[in-house]
Amino acid sequence: MEIKLMSAPMVHTPSIIELVMQLAGERKMNVADKILESYGLNKTVRLGVLHGSIPWRVEGETVILTILTTSSGWTGTQNARGRCEDAPCCGCCTF
Repeated sequence: MEIKLMSAPMVHTPSIIELVMQLAGERKMNVADKILESYGLNKTVRLGVLHGSIPWRVEGETVILTILTTSSGWTGTQNARGRCEDAPCCGCCTF
């Protein structure tokens, strides 16, 4: 699944996400988390972006997060076999 974070006339989302990653690198996680929260992202996705486990890319004025949500509600990324990053140990990959 992809989450698209769109830009607005006064807000250039790719620049904001770059700032967030810079803040995370400087260990200012609470500030970075608050910025991501303003986009309506849940805590799991926000932490995944900040810790680098949820990949993102820029397409024009839009930042796209690529995530996986399992039937159990877990959110994260896929491994090379298309399963969640914890597979097969957690057993949640029934999709």
